[in-house]
Amino acid sequence: MKPQQPTTFFTKFGKRCKEIRLKKGLTQEDMADHGFSTRFYQRIEAGKPIHFKTVLKLSQVFSIPLSELFKGL
Repeated sequence: MKPQQPTTFFTKFGKRCKEIRLKKGLTQEDMADHGFSTRFYQRIEAGKPIHFKTVLKLSQVFSIPLSELFKGL
C-alpha cells in the first residue's frame, strides 16, 4: 500500500474529528470547554497539521481510544 501524503492524512483526520464531534453532540464552540480555542479547533477540522499531543487530547475529550480516532484513515 502506498503511503499517504501528509495533507491527505490531515484532511481525512479533520473530517473524522468532525464526524466524531457531531456524533457526540458537540459544537465547535463546545470544544472551548475542553481547552481548544474555536479557531484552533476549526483548523483541525479543516485538515491543518497538528501535533501528536493534540491528537492525544482529542482522544481524551471524545472519550475514545486512539484506534477509534484513526479508524478508516
